Amino acid sequence: MKIKIQVLMLIVLVGSIAFAAIAAQAQTIYVYNLQPNWTAPGGGGVWSAYYGPPAYNAVSPGSTAIFDGRSAGIIKAGLAIDPTYLDYEDEGLFAFQVPNVNFPLFATQTLSYDVQNQWGANPVWVRIRLVGGNQYQFVPTSNPMSWHTVNAAAGMWQQMDTSTGNAFGPPLPLALFAAANSSAQVDRVYLTLGMGNSYHDNPNGTVGWVDKVTIGRVTYDFVVRNPATNKDQCKNNGWKTRTRLNGSPFKNQGDCIDYVNGDHHDNGDDGDDNDHGDDDGHGDGHGDGHRDH
Repeated sequence: MKIKIQVLMLIVLVGSIAFAAIAAQAQTIYVYNLQPNWTAPGGGGVWSAYYGPPAYNAVSPGSTAIFDGRSAGIIKAGLAIDPTYLDYEDEGLFAFQVPNVNFPLFATQTLSYDVQNQWGANPVWVRIRLVGGNQYQFVPTSNPMSWHTVNAAAGMWQQMDTSTGNAFGPPLPLALFAAANSSAQVDRVYLTLGMGNSYHDNPNGTVGWVDKVTIGRVTYDFVVRNPATNKDQCKNNGWKTRTRLNGSPFKNQGDCIDYVNGDHHDNGDDGDDNDHGDDDGHGDGHGDGHRDH
C-alpha cells in the first residue's frame, strides 16, 4: 500500500512539473503603442505600420482604442489613391518576429487572431515568411461584421509569387506545405490589409481592429494603457478600465489596490528587448495584383 501511494505521489509530481513547464512557455505580450519600429516602447516587438502614397513610407496606423467593447489595434488600407497609377496600393500590416521555428513544427502550433472590421468587406489576412524569402498566405473565406476569432492554422493556404504579390496553386493545409519543406524555418508572420482597389469599396476604405494574436505559445494582446495611480481609481469598478504600466489588466479591485499600494508587479511583457532586423514585409501578397514600386 505504501509503495502504491509513493507511486501515485510520483505520478502527481511528474504531472505537476510537466504542467508547470508547459505553462511557463506561454507568454502574453501587451501592445499599446503602434509604431513601425521593432523596439518602440510599448510596441511589444511588433512592427505596426501603414504605407500610403506618394512615398509609401512606413508610418503609425494610429492608436490602440476600444472598439465595440474590445481594446484593439487598428489596421487599414484603401484610403488614398496612388497619384501615378490611379489605384489603391496602400497597405496596413502588423509584422511579428518568429525565432526561426522549424516549418513542420510551426504548422502544428496555434496561429489565430481576433478581428472585426469597422469599414470595408475584405478580411484581415495572414502570410508567413520562411528564411530565404518564400511566403505562404491564408485569406479567410468569411468576414463577419462582429468580433470573431480566425483560426489561420486550420485554414487553407497558398504559396505566393513574391515577384508579383499573387498567390498560385491549389489551396492546401499548411501542414502539406510544411511537409514539402521539412528543413525550412519560419521567421515572420504578417497580418495584412491591402493592396488593391477592392480595399476601397466605400469612402472610408477598409479598416479593421485586431486583438489577441496568438503565434505558438505567445499571445500579443493589444491594449489601451490607463495606469492606476491611486486606490480610489480602483473602486466602483474602476479597476476594469485601469491597467498596470505595461498595459496588463487587473483581476479584480483588490489586485488594483495592491498594485497602487506598492505591489508593482507587471503581468506579461512589453516585448521591447527584441531586435532581429528591419524587414517589414511591405508590398507582398493578396490584393488585386498591385505591388509597391
